[in-house]
Amino acid sequence: MGRATRRVANGCLVLLIVPACLVAYFWYTVWHAGHVNSEREEDALASVLQGAREDGDGTARALAASRSTGTDALTGLVWQHTEAPLITYDSARRAFTATAFRSAVYDEEALLFVHGGPTQVQRCLGFVYTRRADRTWTTKVTVRDDAVCRPSERIRSLTELARTRITNMYAADLTRTGVRQALGPTFDVREVVRKGETATVDVLVHDDVDPPATVEQCYRFTRSIDPDDSEHSATVVAATTC
Repeated sequence: MGRATRRVANGCLVLLIVPACLVAYFWYTVWHAGHVNSEREEDALASVLQGAREDGDGTARALAASRSTGTDALTGLVWQHTEAPLITYDSARRAFTATAFRSAVYDEEALLFVHGGPTQVQRCLGFVYTRRADRTWTTKVTVRDDAVCRPSERIRSLTELARTRITNMYAADLTRTGVRQALGPTFDVREVVRKGETATVDVLVHDDVDPPATVEQCYRFTRSIDPDDSEHSATVVAATTC
């Protein structure tokens, strides 16, 4: 009876140890994957912020080196360096403010039956460039609420749609009437200038998702109208007014 009792006790102990080990392994795996993913996410976010600061400093240097003093030219310079879809200018503060999402991708660790793989971390960033009295430029980069950048992303999508439509137009149709018909009522076509072998189109792009707080940005599209030019892709740059 004693030997049988010991066998039963050992069997019960095994039955208790095995599930306990499985539970411990499960929780360790969960903890380890979560720890690794948190570190990778933090590193990806740090790279987003570091890249934004470097871009901000680079834009400030470009503004300082530029001989242009016109607001439109400087707005275009900010856009070229930040690719921010929405750029505003405060004449009282002599400051440009650009808002845009920035993102980075990190490889997420798999968790048991949950697949890992590329995962994106994204932040809404505000870039403020201020011109001092001595004509030097300062830059400030801040993390904003995602809601601040959503209108700018819609402006980005609409601008890309307009660029695609202008690219696909026949050269003969690149008139104010023709562009208005091609872009439709979503876009406010302000001016179309044909000069030499290029056409310049000024468009006010609206975001009317949250009226009455309409967000808008001027963009200037330039496209070749040379019949011998097979590359008709339109270039685009932001402007303050149009």
